[in-house]
Amino acid sequence: MVMRVIVAMAVLVWAVNVNALTVSTTIQKPKGYGMADTKDMNPLEALIAFFQPNDKFEYDKDLLARMVLTEATNDKDEQQAMMHVVMNRINEGQGYTLGSGETDVEQVLRGKNQFLGLTDNADVFNLSYDKMDDPTKKKYDDALLIAEEVLSGKAKDNTGGATFFNQTEKEDRVNYGKHYFY
Repeated sequence: MVMRVIVAMAVLVWAVNVNALTVSTTIQKPKGYGMADTKDMNPLEALIAFFQPNDKFEYDKDLLARMVLTEATNDKDEQQAMMHVVMNRINEGQGYTLGSGETDVEQVLRGKNQFLGLTDNADVFNLSYDKMDDPTKKKYDDALLIAEEVLSGKAKDNTGGATFFNQTEKEDRVNYGKHYFY
């Protein structure tokens, strides 16, 4: 806890020195993902956000990494593209079957007849980390890093806005790994 206070104070000192802190008089929309969103917050909101863990961000990272375990090859571009399909569906907000879940990511992933790896490979999707073999752990760990980049908005959408993928080759589809995105 002491370390968090020291870091928070250092961030505040830096922000004051570079005139990054401004008090907003407009109502801010609640943010869903991580510290990257604090740039639109007033100083008090940013400080509060720093001390509150964002469990949903971690939960979504895990879900996206597990989806990749069941759907993708080891191609990191393919994995990123699959995660962007999920985010593109969330951003589009219509035209997809949604399942139940705590977060938008989970609802998209659990939609009926969507992301079949979750149901066809449920044993892999639900496998606890300590029971994963070394290659699976590496793929999962790599996918977690990609998921963090995608969820935080740091990773550019490499699909051109695709909301679907499959293994059917067609001329107008973007290809990564064994999948085509459209």
